[in-house]
Amino acid sequence: FFLYAFYPLEKIDAQIAEELRFMLSAGIVTIILLIGLALVFSASFVSPLSALQAGAIAIRKRDFSYRLSELADDEFGEMARVFNNSMADFEELSLAGIVQARLLPQQGISDSRFDLYGRSIPMTELGGDYFDYFQTDSSSYVVMAGDVAGHGVGASLIMAMAKAGIMRCHDCLSDPAAVLARLHQIIHETRSKVQRKIMTFQYLYYNADSGAGIYANAGACSPILVDHARRLTSEITLQAPVLGGFKKSKFSNLDLKLSSGQALVFYTDGIIETLNPEGREIGYEGFKQMLLASYDTDARKYYDNIYSRYCSWLGNNQPQDDLTLIILVKK
Repeated sequence: FFLYAFYPLEKIDAQIAEELRFMLSAGIVTIILLIGLALVFSASFVSPLSALQAGAIAIRKRDFSYRLSELADDEFGEMARVFNNSMADFEELSLAGIVQARLLPQQGISDSRFDLYGRSIPMTELGGDYFDYFQTDSSSYVVMAGDVAGHGVGASLIMAMAKAGIMRCHDCLSDPAAVLARLHQIIHETRSKVQRKIMTFQYLYYNADSGAGIYANAGACSPILVDHARRLTSEITLQAPVLGGFKKSKFSNLDLKLSSGQALVFYTDGIIETLNPEGREIGYEGFKQMLLASYDTDARKYYDNIYSRYCSWLGNNQPQDDLTLIILVKK
């Protein structure tokens, strides 16, 4: 036998339509919820992360005036506040670096008797290298260079202290050993458990008429006398302790004289320790060869030639230390 059942199609269609409406409504609600969650997620995570990324880009560009807008009162908001405080500190350091650079000579000195030029390129915003030169009378000049151990604020303060100390030595500028003794006393008296920095220093009192000089050294790299005509280099060696290292330190003077065409090059150890991409240092002998190959009677051109060879040696490496050179050429 057969069993038949009959059900109205209208009711089936109505049931299907109701299910479609339910599914459509559920889909719309789900989409709205997803959009809402996406907005909440964006506000809570994506936007703060984008803001922090923009801050990182500003640091890379050294735009220390950049500040993040106020974020929510959560971990991201705390990160933004820490970031803004750090950027304010970086901005102050940047300004301090500008002030520090102003403590150094901006131009060389040149006349018919000699040519003098120096420059210092710090590795960080606040370097530890210091140099200066100035005229004391019609024929006498002072040339000096120093290197504070380390970098940053502490090193820059010692550098500024040395600058101020030199200004107080107007009565003994012609006696390099006496100048170093005073600087040593100033730096040593400021040492504490917090500030233990020392400073290497060298000082030349130079007579431009005769080419004679009086030289003193306090643990600095020995200056190199370049005789380009004879293709010779020699170090002006004079042993003495660093400034601020020991309570009782003695310094002595050394007489020297430059002949026509000779150059006296002062430098800090940053260039000696420069590594090329293969990990080799320039070293003292390499630096001496660089001085002979770069020679020019114009001290500024001489410096530029050395710096060009330094950059070629450095390659894609980042400098490991400040770079300071002072070049005195007797005409």
